Amino acid sequence: MHMAPYSSSMEVYFNGTSRPPRLRQDFSTSYGRASPGNYETKFKVAGSDSVLSALPSTSYDSLGFYTLVLFNNADAAWVP
Repeated sequence: MHMAPYSSSMEVYFNGTSRPPRLRQDFSTSYGRASPGNYETKFKVAGSDSVLSALPSTSYDSLGFYTLVLFNNADAAWVP
């Protein structure tokens, strides 16, 4: 989920592979699918190489449900 209203639209990358882009504050009623394994996750500004945030390589298995949320502090200054 992209819950960062003071941020640009973003794209999510798992091990360098882009997942379908999501627009600002976009959400889905269904889970995205990924094969079990280790994934390094990066959130990048849509259409750019600028990294908003990154997670180190983490193991995901088929026995769990995982939710990734990108958010910012409501007190953060907005910069277009």
